[in-house]
Amino acid sequence: MLPGGRVLAVDADPRHLTDLPGLGGEVAQLDLVADDIPSGAFDFVHTRFVLLHIADRDVVVQRLVRALAPGGVLMLEEGDGLGVLDAMPSAFGEVWRAFARSTETAGASQSWARNLPTQLDALGLVDVHAEADIPMFRGGSPTARMWNLTWTQAHDALVGSGVRPEVIATAQAELEDNRRWHFAPPTVRAWARRGEMPDR
Repeated sequence: MLPGGRVLAVDADPRHLTDLPGLGGEVAQLDLVADDIPSGAFDFVHTRFVLLHIADRDVVVQRLVRALAPGGVLMLEEGDGLGVLDAMPSAFGEVWRAFARSTETAGASQSWARNLPTQLDALGLVDVHAEADIPMFRGGSPTARMWNLTWTQAHDALVGSGVRPEVIATAQAELEDNRRWHFAPPTVRAWARRGEMPDR
């Protein structure tokens, strides 16, 4: 943190942010759709794997743009299927596709993030940039364990959506096998700067 600077982390459920105040940051419980967000208050605003899960995600992006101070930067990192969901092999891929469908039924979007640079242009931001990367990870790695835990937590919902329990078990065994490499859908990263422009 820069001298005199301020870091504010917000979440609708901030239970997992309890260590931040000890590191010099602040924590606020905030609904990005409904609660007040100060206008022109932040030099840098960042989200990661948040907005794709919010039905009113486009409204939230507009609110985050308004929260930027002149010259401030908005960086959004969100997941997107972006052509790889159908290419993901083996049981892991089958479970991932079912999981993606279940998130969309709940209001998420696996195809929204690819349009972020166009959206940032339309909102009047300048110096718009974007990139996408495909995460690759070995079985037994922390990322693999994270997905294994996800399949455990989502097990009943996945079975309810038509995935056979034995397919989930096979996918979890693949995630534990350190001889295997896996890839997940891309992360789209888009960032841009607010110029001298009137509040929208």
